[in-house]
Amino acid sequence: MKLNNDKGITLISLAIATLIIIVISGAIIFNTRNQISLRDINYLYEDIQNINGRVDDYYITYGELPVLCNYLNKDDLINMIHVKAESLGVSIAGGLITNPNDNDNYYVIEIEKLGGLSLNYGYDSDYQGVKNNKEINLEKPETKLYVINERTHQVYFPNGILADNIMYCTYKIDSELPQISRPEERKTELEVGDYVDYTYDNQTGYKLESIYSGDISEDQIISQTNDLKWRVLSINEDKSIDLISDNIADANAVKFAGALGYNNGVLLLNDICKKLYSNSKYGSNVTVRSINIDDIEKYYTQTGISAKENYEEELASGERIKYNDKKTFSVSFYPDLYKNENGSGINTTSVKRDGIGQSEYGYSNPTVKGNINSEISLTATQTAYKLSARNEDLFNKEVFDLIFGLNKNYWIASRMVSLSTDHILFGIAEIESNTISNKIIVDTTPDGESLDTTQYYIRPVVHLDSSVKIILREGTIEKMHKIAL
Repeated sequence: MKLNNDKGITLISLAIATLIIIVISGAIIFNTRNQISLRDINYLYEDIQNINGRVDDYYITYGELPVLCNYLNKDDLINMIHVKAESLGVSIAGGLITNPNDNDNYYVIEIEKLGGLSLNYGYDSDYQGVKNNKEINLEKPETKLYVINERTHQVYFPNGILADNIMYCTYKIDSELPQISRPEERKTELEVGDYVDYTYDNQTGYKLESIYSGDISEDQIISQTNDLKWRVLSINEDKSIDLISDNIADANAVKFAGALGYNNGVLLLNDICKKLYSNSKYGSNVTVRSINIDDIEKYYTQTGISAKENYEEELASGERIKYNDKKTFSVSFYPDLYKNENGSGINTTSVKRDGIGQSEYGYSNPTVKGNINSEISLTATQTAYKLSARNEDLFNKEVFDLIFGLNKNYWIASRMVSLSTDHILFGIAEIESNTISNKIIVDTTPDGESLDTTQYYIRPVVHLDSSVKIILREGTIEKMHKIAL
């Protein structure tokens, strides 16, 4: 009798098929895990290679590493990684935890200094915590961040990436000491006349209305001058720094006339410079204004101070008027602001000492007030003088070159007053033909308000407060010092 073995064949086939499926599935799972592990390692290597490139550029440019704070010393770093590897039962890739040429100084890399670098790892809560606290937690050090050695510039990811029972914490340790690019030559301290890479926001223009400038013929549109460069004008005792444009802002001249021009001139000159040459990214730590007489006078030598204080001029009447002389006049009108200025006296021979200085505004906003029309006795003080550009008058040759070296005419945002035989002349300081003097725009004669409109260019000054960090380079126009944000 013949037996039917069909069922037996079916069971054997099923068993074989099941075994094949298990083998294939295992291979797929193994292969998938392998691919994931390889991907994770490549992500780490990609991060470190990108960081290395940016760190090199930063170091060459600034002469320092882009770091947040200190990390562990060498022994503690090795021990921490070794303990973690032992606890996981894995080995260290290449058998080396750190580069044998490393010194003892490791730092947390500040990712933001690397110019918008996108990373796969090292930017999560561990890094954010260190960034906020400016230090690591020594009790339980953060590991999910990138660390760099001071000597070799080897980059590490202390948390490590696991693959096939191996922990990867860095990329290719070279036992030879790497040749690190030297940073460029740079100055050790900032000096007057050095170039600084300040830039300003693009602006369409500044509308200067005639009701404020006194130029009754028209409103003025003051355009921004492009590509101004900036040089150090002064390094102040409070560690703040003033920069000055290396040229006049010559897109348009600025016109002033009459009592309105006198009252508003200083305020408007500063406001024009602020609106056209500020940079919003620096916030309140950086402010912009016009150059004023104080910027210049603080550099006078004793020779310059004597020339100013002994300045005198002979009037048509033969009378001689010296700087700081006082004289009383009978007038029928005078600029509104003058009643509040130092050196003025209304119906008195005594003059104000606690009033507005010649470079101060006097108003919080431009005024539409012109002259005060009143028959009064007005005592005025001579604050105007002429000082020709002579090297011995300024103690710093670089300052002399900055102020007078352009051989161009521009406003100085400070008021000046000149005395005559029977009237007073009010104006705004200027540099013309390399001479500091008073550009008269109104006087107390009957025709004083009809003087010609006067126009000059502006010279902006940028004030960096003491919190602004300057990264020193050569300070030349080719290699300017940098402002750190």
